[in-house]
Amino acid sequence: MIYGIEITNNCKALNARKRDPIVRQQMHAALNEAILYVNRQVLKRTPVGVTDVLHGSIQASPHVRDLAGGSMVALTGTSIPHGIPVEMGTKPHWAPIAPLIRWAEEKLGDPDAAFAVRAKIAREGTEGAHMFEEGLKASQSKIKSIFEKHGLRIKTRLMER
Repeated sequence: MIYGIEITNNCKALNARKRDPIVRQQMHAALNEAILYVNRQVLKRTPVGVTDVLHGSIQASPHVRDLAGGSMVALTGTSIPHGIPVEMGTKPHWAPIAPLIRWAEEKLGDPDAAFAVRAKIAREGTEGAHMFEEGLKASQSKIKSIFEKHGLRIKTRLMER
């Protein structure tokens, strides 16, 4: 992935018990649930262009990866190169005209408007959509509740042994 978000568990108490199947299963479940939620929040905020390529490229990792030291990571992101400029915006630049013509025809009904759009981008740049940043911010309380729920399941299942 070129750009995206990763959620990592760095809880030392849990990492000490990382080999315990109950802990591993619940941490994997929590990370998957959290990253899928974040992914939905990012997608809600992603601009839909003429081709919908960027929106369609944003995906959550299907599996949690184990890292050294017992941490686990889950990812959501895009491999589309223009994902970064859409997220962060751009400085003024001379944009390629062909995609702008297609966009102007589809969105504005006037392909000639692409030249005015291009001139504005050359003067002002583009504003970022901040879909990853805002999607993650909007997910914070839900992520916390997901990890609290799975933490309680870990505690309950370990006590049942």
